[in-house]
Amino acid sequence: MAVVVPSADDVVAKGEAIYERTIRSIAEPDRTGEFVAIDTVSGEYEIGPDHYSTAEALKRRLPNAIICTLKVGFQATGVIGGRLRRKKASGTS
Repeated sequence: MAVVVPSADDVVAKGEAIYERTIRSIAEPDRTGEFVAIDTVSGEYEIGPDHYSTAEALKRRLPNAIICTLKVGFQATGVIGGRLRRKKASGTS
């Protein structure tokens, strides 16, 4: 049986959708700046202090997880030569 591997864009889109739908209201603002690793198939997630250990914790629970990692409260997990921007609250312009 062939294994279908989603594109990176699909993984990010699904991860961001799950974050907005179910995690954001739980994680923000108390965990802003931490990382959330999301299994884009099951919706299960872990929140932790850094990208690597958070993804590893989820992988230990769900070895076949397809993971999207986001930084809680920010538009990106990191930048090169710039500053991270905070996300605007839902419903604001």
